[in-house]
Amino acid sequence: MPPAASSVPAPPQAAPLSPPLVATTEDPHAVGAALGRLGMLSRRSAKTAAAVISALLHDGEMVEFGVGGNFLGKSAFAVLTDQRLLLVNDREWKPDVVNLDVDSSLEVQGMGDDRSASLTFTSGATTVMVESISDTALAREMAQRVRARTGQA
Repeated sequence: MPPAASSVPAPPQAAPLSPPLVATTEDPHAVGAALGRLGMLSRRSAKTAAAVISALLHDGEMVEFGVGGNFLGKSAFAVLTDQRLLLVNDREWKPDVVNLDVDSSLEVQGMGDDRSASLTFTSGATTVMVESISDTALAREMAQRVRARTGQA
């Protein structure tokens, strides 16, 4: 005999997404708006990488979401834009920059607890990891957004 409907647990619901970022005249790509969602220490650490990202974005490209952490041992900022996933660290004189297409080949895996998270992005032969993400809720939302865009939600 099947269990009563009231005893069947409801499937887990995904957390609601943050409201869309808003571009301004001073912040036409919404990089500053994405950076502003980070906690104070993460925001301070990711500021240099965010400035590099601002210079690398194409005309009209909009940031949808961002997380701060470490990439290749340096402070980093990863952004999901309407065109790609862009990851930059603040290595002096030659930052490491990774561009990944947001298509069905892009996979994201997340690990973490209440204090720290990491995201691993894999596309073809390229695998990159953003570690030490202290804003764990933002890490979960980044993974959720990437999965939704790639059809893996």
